[in-house]
Amino acid sequence: MGTSYQTLFTKIDGLISGATTLGLATSYQEQKKSYKTPVILWSIVFIGAVIFMMIIGIQFYKTNGATVKDLADAFKLILARLPFFIPAIWLAYFASDNKVNISDCSKNTFIKKH
Repeated sequence: MGTSYQTLFTKIDGLISGATTLGLATSYQEQKKSYKTPVILWSIVFIGAVIFMMIIGIQFYKTNGATVKDLADAFKLILARLPFFIPAIWLAYFASDNKVNISDCSKNTFIKKH
């Protein structure tokens, strides 16, 4: 009688261990999928900000007849476009930082908790 209980206990213990492993794996996969969309979104925002800065930079060279004669003229043109560049640089930095944070969080979530 004692051996049948021991056998049954060993079998139950193995099933519980397998169920726990399966539950953790399923939870990890769901968590990993939930981080995929924000990473893609912030990557798109970053690329959009960089493209916007490139467009503004190209417009810097097409200044509707204004020519750069010396360093002071170049400085004035840069200052004229600074209100466009500062928010675009900030947005690119913010998007990149958020993408990195979400990526790190997705990798470290289960390492810290389990």
